[in-house]
Amino acid sequence: MTKLALLLILLLELASWLVLSSNWPTTSQLLVFSALHAVAVYLAVRLLMHFFPDKYRQQKASTRLTLFSLGFFIPFLGLLGLFAAILWGIGHEQEEKIENIQRIAIPELPYRPLQVTEQPRYGQAGLVSVLRNAPSPEKRLRAVMATRQLNDYDAIQVLRVALKDPVDDVRLLAYSMVDAKEKTINQQIERTRRKLASAIAIEKANLHSRLANLFWELGYLELAQGEVLKYTLLQARENLDAALTIDASNASNLLQLGKVLLRLAQYEQADAAFARTRELGMNKDAVLPYQAEVAFIRGDFVSVRAQLSELSPSARNLAHLDQVVKYWS
Repeated sequence: MTKLALLLILLLELASWLVLSSNWPTTSQLLVFSALHAVAVYLAVRLLMHFFPDKYRQQKASTRLTLFSLGFFIPFLGLLGLFAAILWGIGHEQEEKIENIQRIAIPELPYRPLQVTEQPRYGQAGLVSVLRNAPSPEKRLRAVMATRQLNDYDAIQVLRVALKDPVDDVRLLAYSMVDAKEKTINQQIERTRRKLASAIAIEKANLHSRLANLFWELGYLELAQGEVLKYTLLQARENLDAALTIDASNASNLLQLGKVLLRLAQYEQADAAFARTRELGMNKDAVLPYQAEVAFIRGDFVSVRAQLSELSPSARNLAHLDQVVKYWS
């Protein structure tokens, strides 16, 4: 069939040229020549399309029009050129080049902590940026889910931004996650209280300390605010007092008591608790920043500078202390 098609195309093209050399009127010559030449080109394009790769066959209209234009407006030589170029290209088809790179799609926001690295892939600032700027509610929902890989404090800060989202689904998901964290802590408080009711004396100090830390966490995570915050801090203090009544030399409980008193604006008692903590051998780097805070609130700026100057080099380089130490040094 291919040979017959080629023979027919050749005969039509030769016939068109013979018409031009005839004694017919010029108008008739041009009309007949154009008709024979157009049929020859059309058949040639139909034949050539069988040799094309699949991706070019899918664009039939544009490919055929291009080939027909080349063949029709360059009589005879156009057809020869088309056949020569296409057949040469088929005979010298290049192998697909293998790239020495690996293409990896942009990762979605994770729904749980990643195990690839100890550092979270998405931090608090990045997720807040997504919540504030991403036009897609679906992407903002994924940002809310990604807070599961953050520590509780950073997660709560991100979720508070999500609580102001204009889309109900985003707000409700953020609220449910905040509520779940609060319920988890409250359930732990209830379990610890039940254990405390039946605990022997030696266990009570640890259980009171555990309760104090849970109440403190409610305030630290800003899950309790206003009068509720004051209540949780007073509960934390009450349990720390009970724990210290049993074991007055527990430096960790004293440090926690100082932090609670500082939050309750009871600065004299907080300072006394921090001083006692130092006497019991607590690492000064853990206590000095709080003593400096108390001194600052009192307006004793000389003491602020003196206490911060006692910090070890490693403590001074901590991200949350670095700029403060530089300012006061």
